[in-house]
Amino acid sequence: MLQNPTHNYVAGGPYLVSLIVTSNTGKVDTFSTLLNVINKALVVSATASPNIVCSGTSTILTGSGAVSYSWSGGVSNGVAFVPLSKYLYCYRF
Repeated sequence: MLQNPTHNYVAGGPYLVSLIVTSNTGKVDTFSTLLNVINKALVVSATASPNIVCSGTSTILTGSGAVSYSWSGGVSNGVAFVPLSKYLYCYRF
């Protein structure tokens, strides 16, 4: 018996989940409930427009597929900026 059991569901769908408790005197009680698991993968992407930028010209970095984006280098999602020379821009979601 596990005191704090966990389970990872690999597929979405309805599952009947039961908790069975046994006291130290041997008394048993059960609680069951229907659990609806939603298993939707998050697909996030990033684009640059234009994706090839000459020194001194601007580009726009845009993330899609999530609620908010945080770019490195002080860049704002969807706002034009002039990249610094030899700087790698990354995003976190």
